[in-house]
Amino acid sequence: MVSTSIETANDAAVLAELPGAMARTAAGRVRGLTLRGGLAEVPEPVRRLGALEELDLNANRLRALPAWIGELGALRSLALGDNRLDELPEALRVLCGLTHLYLHGNQIAALPEWIGDLGELRVLDLSRNQELEELPDAVGWLGRLAFLYAAGLSLARLPDSLAALRSAVYCNFSHNRLRDLPDTLGELTTLRELRVDHNLLAALPSSLGRLIGLRELHASHNRLRALPSSLGELTQLTTLAVRDNLLDDVPASLAGMARLRALDLRENRLEQPPEVLARLPALDKLDLRWNGLRALPPALAPLAQRGCSVYY
Repeated sequence: MVSTSIETANDAAVLAELPGAMARTAAGRVRGLTLRGGLAEVPEPVRRLGALEELDLNANRLRALPAWIGELGALRSLALGDNRLDELPEALRVLCGLTHLYLHGNQIAALPEWIGDLGELRVLDLSRNQELEELPDAVGWLGRLAFLYAAGLSLARLPDSLAALRSAVYCNFSHNRLRDLPDTLGELTTLRELRVDHNLLAALPSSLGRLIGLRELHASHNRLRALPSSLGELTQLTTLAVRDNLLDDVPASLAGMARLRALDLRENRLEQPPEVLARLPALDKLDLRWNGLRALPPALAPLAQRGCSVYY
């Protein structure tokens, strides 16, 4: 694949350099192009790159995309992060071959329903669009989506349609305004990592116990008063982070987490950590700091004796 990268300080320099770069590489052979330098618009010569598969326009000053962007039918990856877009351009609708779409760090306030037409997407990055208050049901139509980045938005709820993301392996909903999670999240049995930290969650749905492939669950910095006993069914889990919540106990069922290696319980209300924690056979790190403990409870001594790092 022939790739061209142009990083300059201003629009004029990019426009001056692009034709020469295209001539040197032969426009019809260019498969990857990176343009950075404070661009306010996409240069017209890009339109002639009919074989272009990867276009990186991150970190510019784009407020809109030209209508002809839809003519780049070979595009598989389009990076538009850290620009000034306030909506998803309609021209993208016809780029049905896209597998990677990066929209992080813009000012997008709403996603159109036609986002669901981009059925080949495997990666969708919406992070840090602070105006975005909801995800449309159409996100659930993205049956091939593996990585969904939706951190740093203003989401108050998640659509039930996310249950249809049967290829999802990573979902990040941290730094939002979520007060609860839909029970339908339990349908994402391919999920390996779920991040819901820095929200307003008072509870986790018991359906999370059906996430049989989950390796990491991050739910720190919420308002959790208890953990569902169903979490004990997550036998593949290696990391559980629930720091800075309101927990005064953990369910005995956690003993079923045979592969759990790291458990973060910092900044909770655990005056007396339950003995069940000593029965976690793979535990390598247990963090109990800032719970007001003055000494290691005798029941947890076996953990330290077998080499587990226990902080309190």
